[in-house]
This record gives sequence, C-alpha cells and structure tokens, in this order.
Amino acid sequence: PVEIDAQDVVRVVLQWARESGLDATAVALAREARVSLNAPAGGRAALLADTRRGRWDAVLPAVATLELPRSTLEALYELVALEMAEAREADTAKALLRQTAVMAEMRQAHPEKHARLERIVTGPYFDAREAYGAGGRESRREAVAALLGKEAADVPPGRLLALLGQALKWQQNIGQVPLAGGRFDLLAGKAAKGEGGGAAAARGERPCVAPARRTRVGSKKSHSECVAVSADGAFLVAGTSDGFIEVLDVATGKMRTDLQFQADDAFMMHDDSVLCVAFSRDSELLASGSLDGVIKVWRVRTGQLLRIFTAAHAGSTNSVMFSRDNSHVLSAGSDGLVRVHGLKSGRMIKEMRGHDGSVVRAVYGADMSRVYSGARDGSIKVWDAKTG
Repeated sequence: PVEIDAQDVVRVVLQWARESGLDATAVALAREARVSLNAPAGGRAALLADTRRGRWDAVLPAVATLELPRSTLEALYELVALEMAEAREADTAKALLRQTAVMAEMRQAHPEKHARLERIVTGPYFDAREAYGAGGRESRREAVAALLGKEAADVPPGRLLALLGQALKWQQNIGQVPLAGGRFDLLAGKAAKGEGGGAAAARGERPCVAPARRTRVGSKKSHSECVAVSADGAFLVAGTSDGFIEVLDVATGKMRTDLQFQADDAFMMHDDSVLCVAFSRDSELLASGSLDGVIKVWRVRTGQLLRIFTAAHAGSTNSVMFSRDNSHVLSAGSDGLVRVHGLKSGRMIKEMRGHDGSVVRAVYGADMSRVYSGARDGSIKVWDAKTG
C-alpha cells in the first residue's frame, strides 16, 4: 500500500488555506502542527526569477512565509542592503541593517561582517567591487537564488482540490459515486439533494446578478464593445458599453431566451463597460473584463458568477484568455501589465512587467509555454509562461 506522511496532508491543507486567502488560518495551523509548507505563494520558479532580476519588493514578502536557514536569510538581506546602497537608497539600506531581526543576529554572531556592511552602506561613495566581489552583482543574485532554490518547495497549485477530484473520479469508476453530473456533497459522501427548479437548482446554481431591465446591444444608449463565439459554436456573446453581457443566437443574433436567466431579464453584467470576453476551451465558462479593471468568470448556461477579481488591473482590463486546463485566466491591462489569475485561489499568481504603455492583448502560445503580448506603442513581447 502507498504510505502518506501525515505532515504532507497538513501541507496540502496549508496550501489550500493560503490559496483561499485564509492566511491567519494557515499561520495558526502551521504553528500548531509544527509543519511548514515552504512553498512561495507565486511558485518557486517565480521566486527565483524575481531574485535573479533583483525584484526585492516581491522577493522579501514571499520569503517571509518560508522557513529558511539563518545563513540563507543573511545572504539575502546582505545583498538587498548592498543593492539599496548602490541605488542611493541609503535610509532603506540602513533600516535593513539596523532594524531587521536577521541582521541583528548577524551583528551578534558575526560583528566584523556586520561592521563591514555598515561601512559600505554609510560610506561617501559605493565601490561595487568591494561590495559584491569579483563576480559582481549578478553573480551574487545567482548565488542567493541557488540558496533559495534548495529550500523553497515547488508545489503545483490547487493540490487539495485536484486530489479530491481524482479520488471522486476513481470512486465513479468503481461505482461508488453516481456517474451523472451535478453537485456532490463531499462531507456526506453522496450526491447533494436538489432544491427544486431543475438541473441548475440541483447544482446549487443561480444567476449571481440582480434582475435587470432588458438592454439590447442595438439600443441607442449602448453599443457592443466586444464579441466572442464559443468553440462548440453554441454561443455568441456580446459585451456592451453599459456593462451588460448578452448571450445571442449564433444564427440570428437575437437574444437567447431559452437561457432561463435571460428569459427572466437577469443578465451577466459589470459596473462599467465590458471591453473583452473569452470562452474556455470546453465552452462552459466565460471570462469578461471591464473598463474599471475588473475580471469576472461566469458559467454561461446559468449566468452564475464563479469568480471575481476586483482589482485585476489598475486601469482597464483589455483582454482575457483561459489557460488550456481552465485553471487560470491571462489578462492584459492599460496599466502596462500582463497578469495570470488563479481561478481556484482567486488571486493574482503571476505578473509580467516590461511594457511602457497600455497592453492591448495577451495570449498563450499553442503549447502554453509562452505568453505573447502586444502594447499600444507597437511593441510585442514574448514571456516564459512559468517564470514570467
């Protein structure tokens, strides 16, 4: 039989708690169980890439959630302090040396090393060779990245839900779980009881929008901002300037009243103009982005709101695209950023910086290993989808 370490079970639950935004719960569980996940929130690859690029505003918060040897922390904080001094951020460098617990321990254990750092940081000019050594700054970054790489775990996102899904599929195969789709009561170990109102009610799904007055794309007060057709050809969707998302008949372009939520004059909608819409590969989900930077993910057949990212971008959300497995949404915004958002965690899990102006579109490559983005200034960038 396969043996599972009890601490690994705790780590899986810790990951779920962190991805669900239950940070206090994760801290309490880790403390009580005396188990550390040691997996950075954005992933190990992103942490190492940020370290090699010197993105300390991203590295330090990520490292704060990990249990690392004192020598690794000292090497990291020493490098950050030196780079702050080189950038003429002397006050920040001094604060790192004098006010952090890591450097306080260095001062006690290695007073000569700490005094040398003080001299470099407070000196009248910065000598890069003296500070970084013969290899220079890039070599020091690489060394720190190697130290972090030995300690940080590389954990695939959403492990708890993935494991539960695999277990349910196995139970379906051996006849312990009904093969019919629908909502499953995980705690009771059986199909959930329906509440009336047909299949959608049995799944516990209701349109997550307030009933609204019917507003058509062709009205004088609104116009269509974007359209998308599902891969199976069943749905045509239009996003409008007044925030409505309308599901239309592909052949006639008329409102589809066979969808109950639209027949009841309740629509998928945003508070601002809908600038982009995109279907998932299986045509079940719809992502939409609006002028106020919000991204929403819907179940098309029911109008159910599954996930909302209220601050996906500081400006407008200009494009959205699902990953192949529907676990992430890729977006581009007028704030010059390309971002990846996790549907299970409800958080932004990766950010790609480099454009100077508004990013008009971002798409995954055919094998999902690359992200391609185009900006309003005419520039096009190619990104590694894993590291950003």
